[in-house]
Amino acid sequence: MLVSDFDFDLPEHLIAQEPPANRDSSRLLVVDRASGELIDSIFSELPGHLRAGDLLVLNNTRVFPGHEYLARNLEFTLDREPQNADAQVLLARARDDAPANAVVTTLAEEKRVNAFFRLQNPMVIARLREPFPDIGEHPDARTVFLKLRELRNRW
Repeated sequence: MLVSDFDFDLPEHLIAQEPPANRDSSRLLVVDRASGELIDSIFSELPGHLRAGDLLVLNNTRVFPGHEYLARNLEFTLDREPQNADAQVLLARARDDAPANAVVTTLAEEKRVNAFFRLQNPMVIARLREPFPDIGEHPDARTVFLKLRELRNRW
């Protein structure tokens, strides 16, 4: 599997910004294993998609954002992409909030403020060429990701 396998265009208007008021109406993508057909469904229809012998695993994991973690990630992005206004605004907000009120981001926001979601951004690539001139003019997404990870590991 390659990192580039996950590089796709997802228009912002298709990304939920908050859960639906009625959680039963949440969208559900079902794969028919026999035919490979993808079925666009909703959560309340889940029982109709289950067959005898199926195993349903419930996940009640709660994820709490780390105040310092978000700020450090934004600082890293701004080191790679200093002109990223969205990251600048979010960093100021993250620094102003008390840890108990840590900012929670959406996937849409991460695509605007996280260098690891901006692998084709010209500024990210240009700044990455400074420590890694061997990546060339047009590195692929995998190369950009791995070099960003290398830098972030030393951050």
